[in-house]
Amino acid sequence: MSETTDFQIKRDKATGQVRSVTLLGREMLDTERPCESELWVNGHPLKLRAHVDPQSPHKPNEDGDPEALKGEHFVEHNTGWGLVLARRMGERSYAKHRCFGIESLIRRELCDGTFINSGPGGPVVEAPLWVDKLSLFNWNWKFWGDDTRMIFPSSHTQGPADEHGHIGYEHDTPARCKAFLQNSWRRTYPGVLAVHGGLFYNAKTEHWLAITCRRPNVGYVLNIENAGEGVGYDFQLHAPFGLGDSLQMPEVKLYFGSSKAEMMSWLADYVTFYYQEPPAWFSKTVWGHGLAWSNKPSWTQQADYWEDQLKQGIGSGINYSLVTNRPVHSGTTPLGYEPDPNHGPREEFVAMCRRLTDKGVPLIVWMSHTGLQPGGVDIDDDWFIRGIDGRGTASWGSLDGGMSACNPGHPGYIEYTKKWIRFYMLECGCKGIFFDCLGWTFPTDFRPRNFMRFPGDTNRMAIKFIEEMYACIKSCDPDGVLMGEGTTLDAPCNVFSIAGNPVRAIDGMGPRDFFLQLNNFSGKKMVVDQGGNYFPASGMNTIRTGPGSEERNRWYTQLLRERGGRDVFTHVTGDVSLLDDLLFVAHGEGPPPNTDGTHVPRAVRLPAPWDDVTTLTERFEGTVLRRGQDKAFFDLPAGIYTVSRD
Repeated sequence: MSETTDFQIKRDKATGQVRSVTLLGREMLDTERPCESELWVNGHPLKLRAHVDPQSPHKPNEDGDPEALKGEHFVEHNTGWGLVLARRMGERSYAKHRCFGIESLIRRELCDGTFINSGPGGPVVEAPLWVDKLSLFNWNWKFWGDDTRMIFPSSHTQGPADEHGHIGYEHDTPARCKAFLQNSWRRTYPGVLAVHGGLFYNAKTEHWLAITCRRPNVGYVLNIENAGEGVGYDFQLHAPFGLGDSLQMPEVKLYFGSSKAEMMSWLADYVTFYYQEPPAWFSKTVWGHGLAWSNKPSWTQQADYWEDQLKQGIGSGINYSLVTNRPVHSGTTPLGYEPDPNHGPREEFVAMCRRLTDKGVPLIVWMSHTGLQPGGVDIDDDWFIRGIDGRGTASWGSLDGGMSACNPGHPGYIEYTKKWIRFYMLECGCKGIFFDCLGWTFPTDFRPRNFMRFPGDTNRMAIKFIEEMYACIKSCDPDGVLMGEGTTLDAPCNVFSIAGNPVRAIDGMGPRDFFLQLNNFSGKKMVVDQGGNYFPASGMNTIRTGPGSEERNRWYTQLLRERGGRDVFTHVTGDVSLLDDLLFVAHGEGPPPNTDGTHVPRAVRLPAPWDDVTTLTERFEGTVLRRGQDKAFFDLPAGIYTVSRD
């Protein structure tokens, strides 16, 4: 038995397997239907028993419970393989948030003679073992029964939002949450996981338990099928596992507490642990549109246009700009990261940037996180992910023309990207880099790699990529920023976008709402992009461009220049911002590509000291809106309003 004041784990004396987990006196496991095994191999439970290695006997723990388990799997008559699962567990009681850690090690040993009626011969013939996945912690969780709720946010920006989709914020019963986690995109580490496991709580008592595994040394996909109401971990190898092989598995940490306040404090600390706030200049900057498919014919003409906008007071920064070399008829697929020669030579591009950046105007450059188009003169074929057939795979488009996925941990790919970051920031004076698809899930790279132990480590390499990019940006300019289209929250990032905001959680929030509301519980303040224009509480201040918006844009730019700051605006769920007698409802530009655009009407109730506001008057159009009888403004149109009280 492993025991703390409020948290206990008990193991079966014969099998060594965990049979009971109690939190604050309440049983968390379905003890009538214990887990089939604590170690699954390639999707199948391995029957285990308590084990002591005769060559190196374990000392029993203080409770006399076995610390190692062993099992065999026979592939034919008296032919098979055996694995040992060794572990230790306990609580660190002096941490800010109470935490119970479980370490595991898996090694291969000679099979014991457990084959039933093997005959007069022996020993067991050792068979080869190929491991695609080793699954741990498939405990049969029941938690608090019908009172159990689960929280599972994702930090991906856009895409399908249905049961097999890429985006969402789940907060409901475990069964309802898991229904929207069918796609491994949302369950692969690091990908778009915000909680690397699951957070569960009792809707009545507020007791809570979080199952987590962050910064693992082995890649994994969350298992939502074999752990009851909870989650387990399918650690990915795709490699042989021979006699004498031993693998230290990632530690799984169980955080727990007794109140919602404790839970939200832990959740905020956990989600923002690696997040880094942007520097102070960012909150005063109003971003005009950068470049995507709207370049002027030449870089010089582009600089003329931007300078004219800035002189009119329309914006004070140039948002992420797709300036890299790409085919003439292309989306975002880069042929390489050099400036696009279709709009002028490199010297003209540098001059364009310097006309702005030398005046202190921040300019952000777009780059890719998921890959490049093969064939460029300085693009190495070895960077690309390959299957055993030697073919690559497209991140966007097809292999006949499109972006092919690069292994994010490849040293050559990393150095190439850093070379161009230094060009844009040091030579051109740009203020940061926006990485397209920073929140991403990669296919497996089966090319032999000296920087990965297993093919299953491919997605883990995203952490190395992002850390190196962040360090490179900061070495170029300590006040520079790394921005991402989505992100993994297990690596540093200053700004990330959440464009799609599907609302289906019981608290009425979508993923963008979740991250911005979590700022209320955190010592850090996350900045979330792509929530719409004129959304100052998001921390990312963008404006609409085009005829009819000039007055609004000048006013907004001046307001942020004079009043902008980290803690100036109050966020209200529904993309609403508040400041003194001003209320902003963000201007969206329609649903993002490939994203469910279903509109969910919302009742907006203002917090104190705005809870007595009864009337909103649109500052530039004069539209008047009145509060309903239930003290809510229903389905507010986008706009900038002046508030008043009757």
